[in-house]
Amino acid sequence: MKKHITGSLLVLLLGLLLAPQVALASWWNPFSWGVFNKKESNTEIFETRIKEPEIRLSTSTDVVVSTSTTSSTSSLVVKQSKKELQKKDTSKEVRLKAELIQKAKVEQEALIAKQKADEQKRIEAMKAEEDRISRENELRERQNLERVIRETKEAQNKIDLQERQKQEKLNSINLKIANLNAKYAKDSSDAKLNTSGGFGGSINGKLNQLYSTYEDNYNALMAEYQLVKYDN
Repeated sequence: MKKHITGSLLVLLLGLLLAPQVALASWWNPFSWGVFNKKESNTEIFETRIKEPEIRLSTSTDVVVSTSTTSSTSSLVVKQSKKELQKKDTSKEVRLKAELIQKAKVEQEALIAKQKADEQKRIEAMKAEEDRISRENELRERQNLERVIRETKEAQNKIDLQERQKQEKLNSINLKIANLNAKYAKDSSDAKLNTSGGFGGSINGKLNQLYSTYEDNYNALMAEYQLVKYDN
């Protein structure tokens, strides 16, 4: 495109330079030939000499105009090239900015995703720790409850054993008292039978002696009974 414009400008420049010379040349003008106008040849020569500076001036002006046109066209081409380059640079800069923005966005999203993942891991770790502590507390409470139940049961068994032992002792004392009562009754009856027909004083003495022995033994057994019954 640039070569085509440059070639057109060169052709235009040559046309502007050659057109005045062709139009004003004496060989091109038939009226300037000697066959038609010999008398006025001197005058025409003079006029031709006068016109030559004008032609030169016109040619110089055309050259200047053509040069100015070429310069303007070249400046326009250069400006367009600069604009295109600026446009390309701007487009490249915009693309780079867009890429940087996209990259920053991706990095930001990755950072947010990582933070969310870390937060989720932290929450899961805290939940796992809470579950572990809860399980440990439940196990400890269950163990304490089992220990309390076991200790209570053992204490109750001990109390029951003590109560059984106490009751056995009381039963044993009651049996002794019953045997003592039976022995006293038998001894008293035997004493009355063996001393029948004898002196009344001797019978009363024997009975008093039996009763005194019986009372001592009974009081001892009752004291033991009370001791066992109210012993803690």
